[in-house]
Amino acid sequence: MRHGQRFATDFDLEEIDEECFRAVLLAAVAARGRALGMAGEDAEGVWDGLKFLRRARLDDAPNLGRRVGIIGAGDVAMDCARTAVRLGAEVSVIYRRQAAHSPAHPDEMRALSDENIAFRELLAPNAVEVDAGKLTALHCQVMRPGAPGADGRPRPEAVEGRFVTVELDSLIVAIGQDADQATLAIEGLEITRGGWVDADEQTGRTSVEGLWAGGDVVRGPSSIVSAAGDGRRIARDILAQFGVVAQGDESSGHSSPDTRELVRLMERRAERVKRVPTPELPPDQREGFAEVTHTFRDAEARAEAVRCLDCDIVCSTCVTVCPNRAFLTYEVDPFTVSWPKSLSGSETIERTIDQPYQVAVINDWCNACGNCTEFCPTAGHPDEDKPRLVLDPKAFETFEDNAFHPHHRQGSFELMARHRGVTHSLRWGETLCYDGPQFSVELDPSTAVIRSMKPAATLRSGEILDWSTCFALLTLGRGLMRSAPGLVATAVSDAESGSRRGR
Repeated sequence: MRHGQRFATDFDLEEIDEECFRAVLLAAVAARGRALGMAGEDAEGVWDGLKFLRRARLDDAPNLGRRVGIIGAGDVAMDCARTAVRLGAEVSVIYRRQAAHSPAHPDEMRALSDENIAFRELLAPNAVEVDAGKLTALHCQVMRPGAPGADGRPRPEAVEGRFVTVELDSLIVAIGQDADQATLAIEGLEITRGGWVDADEQTGRTSVEGLWAGGDVVRGPSSIVSAAGDGRRIARDILAQFGVVAQGDESSGHSSPDTRELVRLMERRAERVKRVPTPELPPDQREGFAEVTHTFRDAEARAEAVRCLDCDIVCSTCVTVCPNRAFLTYEVDPFTVSWPKSLSGSETIERTIDQPYQVAVINDWCNACGNCTEFCPTAGHPDEDKPRLVLDPKAFETFEDNAFHPHHRQGSFELMARHRGVTHSLRWGETLCYDGPQFSVELDPSTAVIRSMKPAATLRSGEILDWSTCFALLTLGRGLMRSAPGLVATAVSDAESGSRRGR
């Protein structure tokens, strides 16, 4: 444990390599607040939300004055507002959209109302008014809801000629967070368009050999649960790199529940049991920083625990709520494959499927109604996250990522995939024939052990082999042949499809 040291300032990746560490995990948080990008925001009285919360937590809160404005409507903005109220301020949350479309958790919005904190919606910051170097007011453009954006929320539009001035003693800015740029300035590290580390979703591996990444630095500000999940996956992959089985891995696989267990699970899911309300301090007793959220009593905790629907064994909620029946649950026998990490070395990459029940979405039948997202117990977006089967061959070619097209070629079932704008394929026969941009390989149909391999001419010596799409094709293909034989049987080649249309 090193205290009081900052990566990229006090030490760097090269120094860690020199100390002979064979694996490094980058798990930095998104701790740099975003600025408004307007003149005057460096004036006295304007605070970054994260810095303000940190000082308040250390009992070193700044003197905010009486009138405090909060820019933003996420969870950090709510924390800032509720903290400022406890410091004796009159607080207004200022947001460019309607309150109903704020990204904050509903519980945070309810607490805002319980504590009588004003929410001023449809106001967009336009200018910071400063007098003698100190903030005096915030000039805001009046907005109105416009047409829905990509996320379904109405885009805010300016109402021409209408402005509001909010007089303030302090302004706290909480409009989003970024990763520290010095932390990301690692040679060879690939960064996504959003400014986060590009890491493999399943293993956490980055473009830098021996460097893994997880948590906020990969996906942006998120939950502790997401970061903990990254940690488990990354730890398992690191151990596998050195031939070590993670404790509990051998027995932690999901065994297929028998029919009686599935029936009992479906019976439980047929009855809605409401949440046990979280005990909270009444609003009129919330003085200072007294704890607001209390813990369950024993009976309450047990009542809440038995609501669990064992989604880790079988979920398929998106399958049951889709009005178009676009989702399908498929079953695949758990399996593990071990493939070479590169052409030049003896190290291997292991991939495992330990949960027998998986879900895919048939893109041709999905109209993006949002039902699956609304009901997803893990707050996911199943129509985007799940493997996307595209039955129309022409539509398949338009996808850049996460698209799979089943068809028949030369009498054999073939499953194709689009990943980063490139087409991959896996064909079933006496051998499994995979073709991708880096290499082609023949695999044993039962064990997926490599029989022969042909590298692409562009593959560099020592380059890490990307098996992720091959593994996805293998998993989905096995599942479709077992659970959706009708779909597999009716998948036709482009030529057959054309001739049928001609009839």
